[in-house]
Amino acid sequence: MSRPTDPYPSPPPRRFTSLRSKFVVFLSLIIIVTCSGLSGYFIQSERAAMMNELAGLGTILVNNLAFNGRYSLITEDPILLDRLIDGALAVDEVVYVVISGPEGRQLAAKSKGRLVDPARLTRDGQAPVYPDPGAAQAALAAAATTATITPFRANGGEGLYDFAVPVTRQRPEIGLQGPLALEPEESKRPAGLSGDAPAQVLGAIQIGLTGEKRKQSLRTIIWDVAFLTGVIILIGILATTTLAGRIITPLRSLASAARRVAEGDLTASMKPTTHDEVGQLTEIFNQMTRSLG
Repeated sequence: MSRPTDPYPSPPPRRFTSLRSKFVVFLSLIIIVTCSGLSGYFIQSERAAMMNELAGLGTILVNNLAFNGRYSLITEDPILLDRLIDGALAVDEVVYVVISGPEGRQLAAKSKGRLVDPARLTRDGQAPVYPDPGAAQAALAAAATTATITPFRANGGEGLYDFAVPVTRQRPEIGLQGPLALEPEESKRPAGLSGDAPAQVLGAIQIGLTGEKRKQSLRTIIWDVAFLTGVIILIGILATTTLAGRIITPLRSLASAARRVAEGDLTASMKPTTHDEVGQLTEIFNQMTRSLG
């Protein structure tokens, strides 16, 4: 005789995943994503700030040289040109300075040399580093009033930034004569001089700056931020695990006691260990087992 089929078959057992595991994994992911995102944003902000600072430094230096080097370019005095270059090379980030005449001919140039030890920022003065000569020609042809910035890779892979700006002066139409005549102020401009006269190009100034020093500082910041982020994440996961244990352990004990009651043990009871919703649930469970007994 065949056994009747159960009209309500029990569902197949599902894979059990503890509430504690879900709680810990969920909060840990939130902590990891939040800390990593904030750390990445901070590092990107620092990198952008360093690059803006480097660009500002190069622009200030090349514009100052262009302003202070007008007389030296007009006279092509090598002593004055060397003094201008030496003053700019005193800045740590400056690798080279090139001063060209109005036709692109190089009047003076100095370089600290190729970077041979990035860790100590040591340079080889016997292996000078200079930019592409076309950068000066482009600056002279453009005759722009602002510095142009051209990034390039030097020998050895060092990243450099070339700042180039033409040196100009207002060409007087009448009145002032001679190569040393500088543009007069508007209030002192003689009658007959036009402020719209074409500018005379005296030459070009180029300064090469390296970002290696700032890259070292950025690498230090990255390591510090990564270490601090790791510590915060670890502390957060440990705190999450401890909190999950305080919440889930009483629930696990309550589930075990409920299982005993379901098996017929009406004497099962629990002692409340917390003063929250879990503790209230434990007291209600004890009252329920007492009423059943």
